[in-house]
Amino acid sequence: MASCRGDGLVLKPDQPIMTSDVCFKQRFTGCHVSHTFSNVAQLANPTVHYLFSSEETTITDAHFGLDASSDKYALYNFYTGKAALLGASNVIDAGYEGHVYVIAAPVNGKLAFVGEPDKYTTA
Repeated sequence: MASCRGDGLVLKPDQPIMTSDVCFKQRFTGCHVSHTFSNVAQLANPTVHYLFSSEETTITDAHFGLDASSDKYALYNFYTGKAALLGASNVIDAGYEGHVYVIAAPVNGKLAFVGEPDKYTTA
């Protein structure tokens, strides 16, 4: 199951998913980008972000509430398994039914903690 660990623990983010603040700031009623996050206390930069989009494939750092010029994050595409460093604007390959699901994991040194890549909530 993509929503549970092997021992049955349900994996869920720390906050409910909500429309990205960018959608409200741009006053774009057709924006279908949602965002949530988990805090992993063991990491130096503890916030792992999750973003779902039913239509948009160009995702900006602001959709995550991040600034690519100062925040070092890696983006992991849940559907394709591809990873890349977060930029100001990022084109994400769509997966199932044209949807985008991407995890933004903090980069510490030269590594990014993605967690369990086959789970919806990886960290």
